[in-house]
Amino acid sequence: IWSSDITCKPSSSTECFGWHQDEAYAWLGPHNKLLTAWIALTDSNSTNGCVRFIRGSNSLGQLPHRSQVKTPNENLVLGQIIADQQIVQRMEDNIVDCELQAGEASLHAWRTIHSSKPNSSDQDRVGLAVRYMA
Repeated sequence: IWSSDITCKPSSSTECFGWHQDEAYAWLGPHNKLLTAWIALTDSNSTNGCVRFIRGSNSLGQLPHRSQVKTPNENLVLGQIIADQQIVQRMEDNIVDCELQAGEASLHAWRTIHSSKPNSSDQDRVGLAVRYMA
């Protein structure tokens, strides 16, 4: 295990994660030996801002990222997004909401493009991200 952190999105919050790759935040490699496990500590669904993946995006290679200013409606936690947002638009049909029940987990590759929307529900959303290197 390389790192881990807990993410809590309070109910009715604007906190969200823009489209990004985990690889942009750590210069570790090789990329095919790294993954992130996202463990739902509470139910995680589209209403409370579950993680969203772009299916097949891990095959696009490492993509440049750019800073993005936080706004009241888009309170980006990491403050960065993929520089070429047209990639997201072109792959829109491959976006998957990863809805999980508390105790379930998802795994994604280091280069998978993912994000999450704000929590518009009346319940907090809590998850544990664990980054693993083989």
